[in-house]
Amino acid sequence: MAWKTQGGDFMDAPSATVTVESPPRLQTLAVTWGSTAEMVSDVQDWLDDPASNYGWIVLGKEGTRQTAKRVASRENASTEDRPRLLIEYFPPTR
Repeated sequence: MAWKTQGGDFMDAPSATVTVESPPRLQTLAVTWGSTAEMVSDVQDWLDDPASNYGWIVLGKEGTRQTAKRVASRENASTEDRPRLLIEYFPPTR
């Protein structure tokens, strides 16, 4: 499917935000986005309608110098560096 907007189609409001510090040179840095109501809603929507699951996009504020970050994709040769989605489910108590 082609994008309707040049550069991609995505929601204006983020599901979550995190500040990513710069790791020491030539080292990787694990980054965790904490759960938000918006992220939970996204995942529930994907469960309800799997065809609507286009994933999340990671956007950075790259308007200033030396702020870009490299993010590994699911195709990364190092399985340890690939992104992971961890879902903890707690069934309702009676």
